[in-house]
Amino acid sequence: MTFSNEIVSEADEAAFDFRQIKRPPLYLDPIWPYQWTIDRDRRVFLIAMTGVGNDEARSVKHFVLWFEDEMVRLQLKHAAVGENAEHVTSTWHLLEMSLPRRLRSDRARVLEALREALTAYRVSGLMVTVRSHLAVFQF
Repeated sequence: MTFSNEIVSEADEAAFDFRQIKRPPLYLDPIWPYQWTIDRDRRVFLIAMTGVGNDEARSVKHFVLWFEDEMVRLQLKHAAVGENAEHVTSTWHLLEMSLPRRLRSDRARVLEALREALTAYRVSGLMVTVRSHLAVFQF
């Protein structure tokens, strides 16, 4: 799998139905993302839907992982240590995962795809440039 951080193009918007992806935590309005971390060959993508708030609330990140035409809602805790111009280590803890029934037997493959996507996502996708990065997973 090869994930990359990209801008969502108009062709991408036409290829995927983003109306299914709702903004957490209330899951009300559909989102129209402008960036994602995607493996185009496998049609797997990760979209960050990060909230704002105090330092603790900012460390909790909401994501959607699109895997085999199913939406997996995720809540992860993220801690980053280091300087963007030098090296950053990101540690990820899985807090919640809403796995569709059809994917429950594929949990290990979904988690592996998530790890690969988060490794490519680095600190914040296209939003933050990091010179050197290491992703550590606590799941």
